[in-house]
Amino acid sequence: MNSDEMTSTSYLQELYDTTQGDPETQVSMHDIGLAIGLEKSDAGRIAEDLMVQGYIELKTLAGGISITNEGLGFLGITPASSGQQEPRLRLSSGPIIHDEDRLVINTIVSNIKMELARGGQDYTTTEQAVLDLKVIELHLLSPNPKTAVFIELFRSLEQSFKDDTAFLNASGLTTLIS
Repeated sequence: MNSDEMTSTSYLQELYDTTQGDPETQVSMHDIGLAIGLEKSDAGRIAEDLMVQGYIELKTLAGGISITNEGLGFLGITPASSGQQEPRLRLSSGPIIHDEDRLVINTIVSNIKMELARGGQDYTTTEQAVLDLKVIELHLLSPNPKTAVFIELFRSLEQSFKDDTAFLNASGLTTLIS
């Protein structure tokens, strides 16, 4: 993956995180670029490239954009159907994670962090979750990060919150582990 592809992927991931994957939610293309450290002109160029690829949609002439189902698919997320509330997040079945898996892992980690920030968990549960998240982030640095390691860490997180169904659903852990 070259630098431009990484920037485009980061841009799309930030759009996903900001809109929580909702294709109906629009945000400023420049705000998304700013969030990942891009100048206004670079943000516009990346957004334009992603529009051409069909990953984002221009909603307003002022630069309001939204993620498309194709964009969700590029991130490895199956768009929610009318009978589904949340996008399906899955890791590949291979022994080593791929770029798409990395995006799924980053999405779940981001979701968990957002849920932890909302509070409501006791100190011990929060501490354990933070440590598991740190191990996940460290394992992502490995040249060959193992899928099985991530699955076990996510199972550990799921166990920590087994009595908090709302947390599990909002974070995406239930979808990932099931």
